[in-house]
Amino acid sequence: MRKPYLIVLTVLLSAISFAAIPKHTSYQFSYPLITDAICTYEEYLEIASHITKNDIGSYLSITDCPPANITVNVDPGQCSAVVIYTNPTTDIVDGSMVQIDLTGYTTGDAFPVGITVQTWEERDSDDSPTGLTCTFNITVEDNTPPVLVGVPADATVECDAIPTPAVVTATDNCDTTLTVSYSETTNTVNDGVGTIVREWSVTDNDGNTTTQTQTITVEDNTPPVLVGVPADTTVECDAIPTPAVVTATDNCDTTLNVSYSETTNTVNDGVGTIIREWSVTDNDGNTTTQTQTITVEDNTPPVLVG
Repeated sequence: MRKPYLIVLTVLLSAISFAAIPKHTSYQFSYPLITDAICTYEEYLEIASHITKNDIGSYLSITDCPPANITVNVDPGQCSAVVIYTNPTTDIVDGSMVQIDLTGYTTGDAFPVGITVQTWEERDSDDSPTGLTCTFNITVEDNTPPVLVGVPADATVECDAIPTPAVVTATDNCDTTLTVSYSETTNTVNDGVGTIVREWSVTDNDGNTTTQTQTITVEDNTPPVLVGVPADTTVECDAIPTPAVVTATDNCDTTLNVSYSETTNTVNDGVGTIIREWSVTDNDGNTTTQTQTITVEDNTPPVLVG
């Protein structure tokens, strides 16, 4: 004949320990599925096993488990972020929460860029897992753009002094294999005058981009130079020189035209003054003008013939 056991089990997370119930002790059983049940010890074990496997989880409670994943940006100047969260706790008396992930990171550590999974396991007073865990992701994002080094300031230069593009480098809090791209986005220089816009850009491994430009204003304020203008001179009236062939050079304009004119000629009866003028203007309106003054005299007496 089966010996009945009057079993009472109060399902409290901090008190369930079916294996510790003496084999020949009677209990009154109180459970949502069974009340005031009379059963054998073998039946009790089956009920206890059923409760442990299927229903105990509904009575366990973990607190301070983050309700959502944690997302942060890297700390300034760093490729990581210090993340502090409250460790999960359990309401099991003498129970504990144990971190079981193998990431090597926990609250207060500097987490690397990317997703780090944190998993905490609830254990009872015997350090046995209850089956409940607290799992959440810590995502560290790198939203810090790289820094371009060596981008020159805007400048205004003469047309014959346009600088070569600067060699620009870059630094980043995470990416050590940066490649800086260069392009000349605008060049309106014509006849030595205009604007040049140079652009440098760099993108790190996380897609953060930095772009900087230099604007060079090109001017031509340098006048052309006349070559071959003769010096002033004094000559006899029968030795007036022919006008010199004068050329010109310029820092930007290579298609110069030199103009010539005799602006003054007061020679009369072999005496007077001649002023010759050469002028040149480059494409940017810079003009150079030079003159030669020829003083004409008659210091030779006449010759009697016959």
